[in-house]
Amino acid sequence: MFWFISKYDAKAIVISLPPIKEEVEEIITQEDDYEPETEIVVIDAKEKICLAKAIYFEARNQSIDGKIAVGTVVMNRVKTGMHPNTICEVVHTGCQFSWNCDKTKKYNPENRKNIVERQAWNESLMLANDLILEYNSESFDDITKGATYFHASYVSPEWRKWKKLQRTVKIDKHIFYKMKE
Repeated sequence: MFWFISKYDAKAIVISLPPIKEEVEEIITQEDDYEPETEIVVIDAKEKICLAKAIYFEARNQSIDGKIAVGTVVMNRVKTGMHPNTICEVVHTGCQFSWNCDKTKKYNPENRKNIVERQAWNESLMLANDLILEYNSESFDDITKGATYFHASYVSPEWRKWKKLQRTVKIDKHIFYKMKE
């Protein structure tokens, strides 16, 4: 388990496998520099890796906004209740994400020797961490406008014609959709 207290935003960030919030709270509250208004945020390391892989495999060649948008779709799916309720379950459900349907699934981006690929992986990890921390905050700006689906602009999947879907935004090479209200 790894943890630290951020004086900047009064959050105790905990990366844990598995996440055990009660035990972490007990340890952190005994620290000399603990302040009662500190929010304790527990990040499950497995969930972070699943989100980072979705970002990496779907958007590693996109802008920061493009990467954040892909990660946000995963988080939106978890939140809706129409999809599984954990990041890993959302990411690994069937062929929802194309990289899950080919040999890419077994590929571990951490082991790449190519510096550009390693930088893309590290950036995906950082963005996954930030999304998990910030997604439920009041200041979070959902640049996808609530999207729970997306596809590359150079493909035309049949599901995009569903009458229940509404296009929300295009970011880089992805088009985003949400369910009509």
